[in-house]
Amino acid sequence: MSHPENPEVTASSSSKRSLIQNLKTHWFMTIAALTILASIGWVVWIIFIPSSTIETDDAHVDVEYATISPKISGEVTALYVEDHQAVKAGQLLARIDARDYEAALAEAESNLAKAQAELKAAEMLVERQPTQIREAQAQVRKMQASIQQTQDNTARYQELQKLGAESRLVTQQSKTTLAEQHADLDNNQEKVIDAEYQLKQYKIQVLASQATLKQARVALDKAKLNLSYTEIYAPIDGSIGQKSVHIGNYVSTGNPLMVIVPLDKIYIEANFREVELKNVQSGQPVKIHVDAYNVDLNGTVDSFSPSTGAFFSPISSSNATGNFTKIVQRLPLRIQLVQHQPNANLLRPGLSVVVSINTQK
Repeated sequence: MSHPENPEVTASSSSKRSLIQNLKTHWFMTIAALTILASIGWVVWIIFIPSSTIETDDAHVDVEYATISPKISGEVTALYVEDHQAVKAGQLLARIDARDYEAALAEAESNLAKAQAELKAAEMLVERQPTQIREAQAQVRKMQASIQQTQDNTARYQELQKLGAESRLVTQQSKTTLAEQHADLDNNQEKVIDAEYQLKQYKIQVLASQATLKQARVALDKAKLNLSYTEIYAPIDGSIGQKSVHIGNYVSTGNPLMVIVPLDKIYIEANFREVELKNVQSGQPVKIHVDAYNVDLNGTVDSFSPSTGAFFSPISSSNATGNFTKIVQRLPLRIQLVQHQPNANLLRPGLSVVVSINTQK
């Protein structure tokens, strides 16, 4: 059997429910209004209150690696490294067939020996030629003395002939002898001139032989270098990457075979907007977040690029067209890692990072 409800109790309950509902609505609107005001305040803070920390996600790990290319052409006969292998500076990486270059070296050595012999022969001719000149000059002096004697005899015969003490035939024979001696003197004087001229020729031959010898030595040095280039060594410490050569491949001069990445010399390249760089200086501390491993590292600002990234673009923009649109440029910064960090060995060139610089320190 049901009891009739008390009207006063029912009215009181309805009033309480209405009050609670109003309070809930009021608190909800208050919280919403505070949330909106806080959001607006945060946005205003970000826009109008300068921050001492600047951040960019336009950053990556970079390194200056060495590209290994042969200096000569030939068939690869041996490889001593694999991809990702750690190597030391001076370690043998590969070997190129050396037989052609060994033959070239032997030929260069033979040409050098020939050039040395030719120079020695030319020098001996130069040394001997003054003797030939002196002999020719002696013959000239001898003929001059004979001519003087014949002239004296001829004059004496002529005087005797006038006195009738000598025949005309003897005088005539003496004159003939004198003429022949003058001819021989001219001939010997020509021999002196020829000998002196020959000496000059021999000296020129020595110079030519010296030049030939120098060329032969240069060719020998080049042949030795080419032979040494058949063995390819690592120029720096690092890890092998992008190895594209195999045993039996024919490689050409300058074609890349592999690269060596010095992982201990990795750095960060971060691109900051130009409007953010006012207070950035070398030596300021940097926080580096590595996306791949979700780890943080420490670094310092090392240096600034001499130009923005767009400056070296193959197709540079021109503002002279009249269609100028101002775009905030980015300037690359180099950031060096603090040494001896546990997670620094995880970094690899090309990985993305987020960089934050504290400009107040």
